Amino acid sequence: MYYLTAFLGLLISLYFSKWILNLAKDGGLVVTNYRGEQIPVALGIIIITGILGISLFLHLFNVYLDYKMLFIIFGVFTIGFFDDVLGKGDSKGFKGHFKAFFKGKLTTGFIKAIGVPVLLLFYFTIDNYIFLIDLVFISLLVNVFNFFDLRPGRCQKVFFITNLLILPFSKGITPLYIGILSVTLFTLILDLREKGMLGDAGANLLGVITGFQVLSLQFPYRAIVYFLVLILTLVGEKYSFTKIIEKNRLLNYLDKLGRIKG
Repeated sequence: MYYLTAFLGLLISLYFSKWILNLAKDGGLVVTNYRGEQIPVALGIIIITGILGISLFLHLFNVYLDYKMLFIIFGVFTIGFFDDVLGKGDSKGFKGHFKAFFKGKLTTGFIKAIGVPVLLLFYFTIDNYIFLIDLVFISLLVNVFNFFDLRPGRCQKVFFITNLLILPFSKGITPLYIGILSVTLFTLILDLREKGMLGDAGANLLGVITGFQVLSLQFPYRAIVYFLVLILTLVGEKYSFTKIIEKNRLLNYLDKLGRIKG
């Protein structure tokens, strides 16, 4: 089943990607990238389409699905898509969004900062105070992935590196998860070729999907991940990850690896 969902993920991505990218262009869902080119913000839509198709396939064949998790995934995507469509990008990071809110200005980033934790409440139950820690750090993890969506393929590379490190300790490896990996791999290729961008919707998806893998870890490993998430959040709020990466030879090499243009 794992091989089948991996193949299905690639098939769905290949079949629908051209339509989705053209639809985004025609609908004006484009942004100017770091090189000044207009790129459709549609890779998140390709990922969610793949998740929907694979989930439907698994449902029809009576393979177990975590429907609460799917609800959260689709909800987080929707919040990110809302930000892609209506967000102006004039406030950055948690600090910027909350500062704008207390000055009487509601930003889509603030809605996301509040909306993601509220959505996650549907996944947890109040039988252990630990759920609050999980909720906070998974929300922060979603935000961290947004920090990395500033260069072609960077966010997907962070996703794959993180998930490969988690994989040996994870108990959350499912046919759906494997299918998501194949869809994300396809979007990595499109991103590196500058055919599309993840946007907030796509980065949110990769963040929350990684978050669910983190939740499957035993406590010591989960605590390590949460500590790293906290560090990355604090650094990302104050400094530019792009500048940090560019100053490190290895990170800069990995960051540029596979890009068709510098």
